[in-house]
Amino acid sequence: MLLIAVVMKVALTFLLLRFQLTLGRRSNRKPTSFDPEMYSFLTYCRIEKPYVREFLSEFISTFILMVIGESAMVHLVLKGVKDVFAAVFCWGIAIMLGLLTGASNSGGHINPIVTTGFASVGRFPWTKVPHYLLGQYLGSFTACALVYANNRPLLNHFDGGNRTILGPNGTGILWTTFPDPNVPIGVCVLDTVICSGLLMFGILVIIDKDNGGVPNYLHSYLIGLLVIAICWGVGSNCMAGINPARDFPPRVFATLIGYEDALSYRNFWWIPMFVSHIGGTVGCYLYELTIGVHKPIKMAPLAEITELKEYSAEQHTR
Repeated sequence: MLLIAVVMKVALTFLLLRFQLTLGRRSNRKPTSFDPEMYSFLTYCRIEKPYVREFLSEFISTFILMVIGESAMVHLVLKGVKDVFAAVFCWGIAIMLGLLTGASNSGGHINPIVTTGFASVGRFPWTKVPHYLLGQYLGSFTACALVYANNRPLLNHFDGGNRTILGPNGTGILWTTFPDPNVPIGVCVLDTVICSGLLMFGILVIIDKDNGGVPNYLHSYLIGLLVIAICWGVGSNCMAGINPARDFPPRVFATLIGYEDALSYRNFWWIPMFVSHIGGTVGCYLYELTIGVHKPIKMAPLAEITELKEYSAEQHTR
């Protein structure tokens, strides 16, 4: 017993010294939202590489978005809830929470058209686009797997194991977006451009500090309300396919669990997957060309301008 006690004491002493050395090496970091002395293990698990942190942030943010949003669709479809606005409102809340989750580490894009749209107008580096999109798509697919595992008994009871898109027991819209049978594909293309363009235009209106000065803590709430407005007001033709991460991974997952026509139905899959990027880019350029580049230029104080001129003249005479 004495030997065991000695060994345990030595082991504990070693661990304490190990954590103290770790904290000492990291003491020059900026303060975080938790006390490193109290949560030394969490501090030790900190990821140092920025692109890994950003990937993880987009993954978990999109995961949370999809778990809440798809669960709302379960109530809409499987429980016979006819209040479509309730499902749309839940999607808005899911977006707010997803944005808040990823705000500090990645900016909380949770949508590929946001990432590529910002990059197209110089508001985001293209080098970061791949791992952002990968995190968004993987987070969405993983969320679908969790929602399916949690609601599989209800789904089997509703459709008897016969997975179909439409019909009395159709459950396709539980997973992804599909067009109204009466709407031509050409109109779906136009509708997707309009919806995704409105989304990106509205996001830039909200986040541009030089335009309205909306506080950062209101961004997620206003963007959530913006999505609710777009889905409820303009999304009747093809369910407002404005997020490829919300659309394509669930479509692939639906195919894997028995929806044979999830990818082939009316050859619609490519519209929310690719056309939404075009619409988002159009919305970004529309904002920049109508608002962004025309904002008054903020001039530096006269004293700073005079000092800069004197410094330039001095450098020129040398």
